[in-house]
Amino acid sequence: MGVRCITLVVAALVCGAAHAKAQTPGAGRFELSAGARWVGPIAFGTTAATETTFGGGKRTLFDSSSQLDASIGGSVGVGVELTRGLRAELSVAYSPTGLSTRISGDVEGVADLTVKAPVMQFLVEGGLQARPARWTHGRLSPFVTAGMGYLRQLNDGRTLVESGRAWYFGGGLYHERAAAHPRWLTATGVRADLRALVLRDGVAPDDTWRGAPAITASVFARF
Repeated sequence: MGVRCITLVVAALVCGAAHAKAQTPGAGRFELSAGARWVGPIAFGTTAATETTFGGGKRTLFDSSSQLDASIGGSVGVGVELTRGLRAELSVAYSPTGLSTRISGDVEGVADLTVKAPVMQFLVEGGLQARPARWTHGRLSPFVTAGMGYLRQLNDGRTLVESGRAWYFGGGLYHERAAAHPRWLTATGVRADLRALVLRDGVAPDDTWRGAPAITASVFARF
């Protein structure tokens, strides 16, 4: 599903490019962006390690809880205006993070312990952005966005490769300024995105959908 959605967005970008060439200047404008992204932690829950005792009973030896740690990485994106106020977007984000497992409540009195393993996380996203003209106030332009993504995670010294899927929805704000060369560069500025990011599979122990906040701050140029 994620790869299919991204393929459709790429096709929309290509078609939008052809459409832009056929329109008057300013129509079908491209946008390039680059910036930093923060993704919040994703908890995988707590599991009890048990042993079977004589008589068929069970005894808990210790509890373990795991999470994908919060991360700060980079993101680059490209977009093209399909119709007035509607833009197709494709982005790639890299977020070096870690998988943390906390072992607690050991019956033999062993002190609580947290074990961490580095994880390299890549996310390719494709979606749509709506930015109606009536929302614009001066240099500020709010927008809403939603889409899907393909997740790739490398852990255990890059020896294990896990893949998964993602959904996102949210909104943000542009702060625009007029470009110094309006004939080929229509606008520049900064962009802030706040999203609800929902991931499935990857290094997670099951196929449950789990959410995390994601904040991206970037600079952009529109052509």
